[in-house]
Amino acid sequence: MSRMSQSMLRAAVCLVLGASLLGLDNVFPEKTAQEIEDCVNANLPSNSSKQEVVFTTTDRNGAVKETRATIYWLKSEKGFSEIMMRVSAPPKLRGAGVLVKDKEGDPDRFVYLPALGKVRRVTKGSSSEKILGTDFTYGEFERIEGIHDERLSERVDDAQVAGRAAYVVESFPAEEDDPEFTKVMTYVDRDTCVVLKAEFYASGDKLRKVFTVDPDSAEIRAGLNVPMKMRMEDRTEGSGTDLVVKSIEVGIEIPDKTFSRKELEVGKK
Repeated sequence: MSRMSQSMLRAAVCLVLGASLLGLDNVFPEKTAQEIEDCVNANLPSNSSKQEVVFTTTDRNGAVKETRATIYWLKSEKGFSEIMMRVSAPPKLRGAGVLVKDKEGDPDRFVYLPALGKVRRVTKGSSSEKILGTDFTYGEFERIEGIHDERLSERVDDAQVAGRAAYVVESFPAEEDDPEFTKVMTYVDRDTCVVLKAEFYASGDKLRKVFTVDPDSAEIRAGLNVPMKMRMEDRTEGSGTDLVVKSIEVGIEIPDKTFSRKELEVGKK
């Protein structure tokens, strides 16, 4: 089964469908992992979105750093996701950008940093690097924004998260080439098909990172309830990044040229 973890994380950033919440004492529908994934995917925008976001990262020493950015997402004519993230603050990072273009096989990734003064290709082996000083890696950013991530998934015992009944899906990498995480546990609100939490395990079944969503932060946009607050914690580094969506537009027109290396290079001007 494919694209489980990226679909789950991206749905957590983008949408929530409002519904009544039932306890675990109720009978759970016999959904398969694929059916849960389909339910999550049904909550996603169909073609495009634009988000104004703020990343607030706190390191193990308590130092705080804030990064503001605009994220454009578009589904191409071939059905692949294209992403452009452009940084507006802090001043030393203003103009920095990340471009990801999905395709068959490994996606194309590029990053522009003012300090480098040039566009750099991000290789598959570098996808575990943290992006722009946050606790999100390139790989996690891609999963959130809809880039394909081949994983083998199965439903396991249900649980409760923040008082909400949740499906639990356990996912493993389909590839053998030293993946960033050996296992991902994803907790999906049973009634809304929204990801409430994702746990990322490294080799030795060690819990490395935890992604959580504040479901009470949801706001209705374009007929969809969008969670506006989420957090990624790196248990090994002792750091954490809060991601707040300041605004979001769904189903808007975005020029194709937005998702080009040439447009990424505009950051140098």
